[in-house]
Amino acid sequence: MAELMQGNGQKTTTGEFLLERQEVASPDDAPRVILAPRRGLFGRRAERLGAISEGHSLGPFLRFAAALCRAQEDAIGALGERTLPGIASAVTGDEAPSAPLGPQALALNPDWGDTLGAVAAWIEGIEMPEAARRALKRLRTIDRRVLNAWAAALLGEVSDPVDPVLAPFVKAALEVHWVAMASKLEAARLAPARERGACPSCGHAPAVAVMHAEPRYNRARYLFCGLCATEWYMARIKCSNCLDTGGITYYGLQGQAGGIRAETCGNCRTYLKVLDLEKEPQLDLVADDLATIALDLKLAEQGMQRATPLPFVFAAPA
Repeated sequence: MAELMQGNGQKTTTGEFLLERQEVASPDDAPRVILAPRRGLFGRRAERLGAISEGHSLGPFLRFAAALCRAQEDAIGALGERTLPGIASAVTGDEAPSAPLGPQALALNPDWGDTLGAVAAWIEGIEMPEAARRALKRLRTIDRRVLNAWAAALLGEVSDPVDPVLAPFVKAALEVHWVAMASKLEAARLAPARERGACPSCGHAPAVAVMHAEPRYNRARYLFCGLCATEWYMARIKCSNCLDTGGITYYGLQGQAGGIRAETCGNCRTYLKVLDLEKEPQLDLVADDLATIALDLKLAEQGMQRATPLPFVFAAPA
């Protein structure tokens, strides 16, 4: 059974306090916001999921997630290079916008349900967990108004309950549209989101954090949005959930290469995985998050909670 290994991120030495003071400042010449490319993101993620599924205890689930990502790549290609309605008006004006792709952007995407149908049809014939297959069958019977209500809830516009079994399919379709929209934004013009620690493009909470290998990023930490795939700078050794800088500790699983650690906060008892691409350049921010569920389970045993849910995870039906 995998065991937790505590890293050297505890603020117990002078050196680590110095690291925090150095990192609180601007990342110098590194960009503050990084927008994902419109094409290739989901395809590369599918390839990574397929590669790490071999010999993995969660192999069937990871292969299902890979197929879902390939469906997303096809779906974003089907959108073409057309300018999605309203994006130009959402990012123009004298004032820098704050989260221009927030929940209100759902109204700019009346065809997102067609994307949901296309994604569901693409994966219909593949091997998948039984919970996913039952969900896919039920999805065909859901009224479009109900789906729109679920989409609004997943985007944070309303607090209505969402069917947890069908939510991964709905979220996958929304991701296609939000990545497409975010690719049309101007990174330099985006203002920080009003919600602390939230995505400047859409206002979502971060899914994971990443440290890039390229020198131009100055080893800065970027938070990654699981909805629109935007990345934005945030100082290291600082909780992205409550912004506390005390009691930050890092954990990893014994036997792993060290490219993935969980940054835990003793103040709010949440954690965020940090993926270090200098240590493991092949990592994908979603695929390898899924592949390290064992780390999530171990942290749950310690009373820690993820700040955001794992992607593509199906709840058992009641």
